[in-house]
Amino acid sequence: MREVLLNPLKNYCNEKDIALFPEFIGNGNPKGVETAIEKLYYQEDVDVILGYVSYHVMIGLFDKVKKFRPKRFINISLGEVITDDFQLLHPENYILIGYHAWWMQSMLAYWLADQLKPESCLVCTSLYDAGYSLLECFRIGYHSGCSNKLDYSILKNNPGVSSADALIDEIKDRNPSHVHVLLCGQELDDFIKKFQQEITYKPTISFSFPVEIKSDLSHPAFSNCYFAGDLHLYDKGNALFEAPYKHIFSNVMDSILRYLNGEDPRNNHLVIFEADLCDQTFKAVEQYVQFPDMTDAFKESAQSLPVWQNPYLCI
Repeated sequence: MREVLLNPLKNYCNEKDIALFPEFIGNGNPKGVETAIEKLYYQEDVDVILGYVSYHVMIGLFDKVKKFRPKRFINISLGEVITDDFQLLHPENYILIGYHAWWMQSMLAYWLADQLKPESCLVCTSLYDAGYSLLECFRIGYHSGCSNKLDYSILKNNPGVSSADALIDEIKDRNPSHVHVLLCGQELDDFIKKFQQEITYKPTISFSFPVEIKSDLSHPAFSNCYFAGDLHLYDKGNALFEAPYKHIFSNVMDSILRYLNGEDPRNNHLVIFEADLCDQTFKAVEQYVQFPDMTDAFKESAQSLPVWQNPYLCI
C-alpha cells in the first residue's frame, strides 16, 4: 500500500512543495477516524484530507466533514461497500474516488447470468469476504439476469487457518455448472491449488478480482475464466497477473492525482474480461453491456448490510 498510495502522493507533494501529514487510524473505527479528522483540520490546518477509510464509516461522519467546508475530504475506496448515493446526499466537499468493486460484481453477475446462462451457480467465499457488499451485489446482478439456482458455500475457518477444503468438497458434492470465487489472500491461493488437484470436471469460473498467479496452472477450467475490471487494467498486459491489487490501486491513485491537478478523475469504464490463467493472458469480451436498472435493490441493500471494519490509512 505504501508503494502504490503513499509514495506517489509523497512525490506529488514534493514536486508541488505541499506539506504532507500521515495519520494512521488503527482499525478504522468511527471514533478513530473522527479524531484523525479533527487533528488534521484543527491542529495541522490541512486543506485536503486524503483518507483510505471505509465508506460505511464515513457516512456517519458526513456532518463532521461539512463543518470544514471548503476544505475537502477525498475518500479512497476499493468499493467493497455499496455507496448509498441513491438517496443519501454527499457533502459538497466530500469526494469519493475508488474502484467501485460492488458495482462491478453486480454487472459481472448479470453478464454471466445473461450470456452464459449456467444451470447452477455456486459462490465460494469466506466469512471475511462475505462481510462486505460484494456477495449481496453478486446476488442482485445474477438474479437480474436469470432465475436459475444460486447457492453459497462459506468458509468458516478459525483465525490463522487458510484451508479451502470445505469449498472444494462442496464443489465435488454439487457439481455446479458455474463457480464464482469471492476469496482473497491465502484462502484464494489454497482454493486454486486444491481446485487444480481435485476437481475432475470443467465448470466455468469467475473471480471477484483479477487473480495473482503464483504457480503453473493446467486445469482446463482455468483456461476460460471471467472477471470484471476497469478498462485501464487492460493496458497492464500480463503484469496484471503478478500484482492485480497494485495495479488497481495505482489506477485509483492516478485518478486522485488528476483530481488534485484540477483534471477530471478517471471514470471506471466497466469491461468483462475473459482470462486464461494457464497461459496468463486475457482479453476484453464485452465493453458495452446494457444493464437493467437495479437501483431499488441497491438502495435496500445499502441500508441493511453490516460490514467489517479494517485497518485503513488516513492521510
